[in-house]
Amino acid sequence: MVRDTRPSGQAEEMAELAEQLATVSARLEELRGLQRRMELRQLELSDVPKLEALLTQVIAELEAAGLDGIDLEVDLPDQEQPD
Repeated sequence: MVRDTRPSGQAEEMAELAEQLATVSARLEELRGLQRRMELRQLELSDVPKLEALLTQVIAELEAAGLDGIDLEVDLPDQEQPD
């Protein structure tokens, strides 16, 4: 059996440091998850102009084909701006 020969004050300090490390590690994981969600949100927002351009092109082609009597108005939801 291995016996801990460190003074009890040092053992308590190590226990406190281990607890702090666990807390910081958990917070770091939360922040990494938040960063991943923000990166995904940025990708979603970067696609909006491309989709708007594509819709404009499709509408122009439909109108050029004589289908301009069809109501082609598309209301896109307002995009939230990132903080």
